Amino acid sequence: LRKMMGSGALAAHYRDASGALWPAAMGILAGIDLLAKYFAGTDQGRVGSRYRDYLNRYCQPLGPDDAETLYQFRNALIHSFGLYSESKSKVYHFGMSFLGKVLITQGGKDGYTIDLPVLHERFEQSISLFQSALNADKNLQTNFKAMFPKYGAIRVG
Repeated sequence: LRKMMGSGALAAHYRDASGALWPAAMGILAGIDLLAKYFAGTDQGRVGSRYRDYLNRYCQPLGPDDAETLYQFRNALIHSFGLYSESKSKVYHFGMSFLGKVLITQGGKDGYTIDLPVLHERFEQSISLFQSALNADKNLQTNFKAMFPKYGAIRVG
């Protein structure tokens, strides 16, 4: 997407759609969650591990704590409908930006800003990388097939 629009155009696109930031972020984070289920071949337990494993495999480059930070951002938006999350050892206060430069910026002890154009770009990249890996890896194909009956179709009507 960045190649098609250029980083400045992508950031401008997000600024123009700033009223949709919250649902856009939720959609991306839920999409990562779904792909993590296909990647792992299970939707039982270990949600955080599954989510972080997917991010670490397909959403590079990430800093050492970025997968955990993104998992906590997911928890904040998907479960708390806010910009706050708490793990066993850490508190997270989130903000969102649309500069199109750095995925996660830490400000202060527990403040994190997630850049949505970069998150979107990494999500799109992860889809391509996962698809390539899926085409080549029999174990991933087995995992995918295990989840497809539950998540592979949308019934309408």
